[in-house]
Amino acid sequence: FLWQLMRYNILQLLKNLRFHSNGKEITDNDILLWANKKVKDSGRQSQMGSFKDRSLSSGIFFVNLLSAVEPRVVNWSLVTKGEKG
Repeated sequence: FLWQLMRYNILQLLKNLRFHSNGKEITDNDILLWANKKVKDSGRQSQMGSFKDRSLSSGIFFVNLLSAVEPRVVNWSLVTKGEKG
C-alpha cells in the first residue's frame, strides 16, 4: 500500500511538472539540468553528468541537492567524506 501511495505521489508530481512546462514531457536531461542548477545556485561545487555517473555512489551530490531544495533537512555536522574501501 505504501509503495502505491509513493507511486501515486510521484506520478502527480510529474503531471504537475508537465503542466508547468506547457505540456512538454520531462526528460532525464531536464532533471539533470534542474538538479545541477539547484546545487550550483546553493554554492556547492558537485554536479552529475548522468544518472549513471559513478560519482553519485558517494551520495555527496544527493546530500547537496537535498540541502539546496530544503536546507533544514541536512545536518552538516553529521555529514562526513566517508572512507574509500
